[in-house]
Amino acid sequence: MFRTGSTWLQNTYFPDPSLNFRFEVENIAELRNMIVTPAPFDYDPAAVRAFFADYIEAQGNPDVSGVLSYECLSSHPYSGGYSGAVILRRMKDVFPDAKLLLIIREQRNHLKSIYNKYIKEGGSRSFNRFVAAGKSVHAIQFSTDYFRHDKLIRAYQDG
Repeated sequence: MFRTGSTWLQNTYFPDPSLNFRFEVENIAELRNMIVTPAPFDYDPAAVRAFFADYIEAQGNPDVSGVLSYECLSSHPYSGGYSGAVILRRMKDVFPDAKLLLIIREQRNHLKSIYNKYIKEGGSRSFNRFVAAGKSVHAIQFSTDYFRHDKLIRAYQDG
């Protein structure tokens, strides 16, 4: 999840050769471009499987764990988690036997961190307006539904 310390794992823990992970930071862009951002009719699971074939094959190797990590694989808070179910289906489609690590954060602290990031990136809404954005039929935007970790966890468990 976004703003939960996963960048530290990507920069410090996963690349450590003594831990027997296979992690390539360059794959973050490919995860974004091939799984997270494609429009529904542009998503190509065969192309994703072909690109990540080495990682898929490594799942059977007990000595090395292929790690794919990207904060937005659980969706993005600015969109209220709207794409979470789509991304989940895509991940299960391409990596059906993968083991998942979901990093969560206490919701109030997480919200404060997300809002601070929003302001640093040029956002102009007050905290109350940011949180109250709610749902709109005209635009996908922040929603406190993003913090319903129970729903996300249940979806991943149910597969």
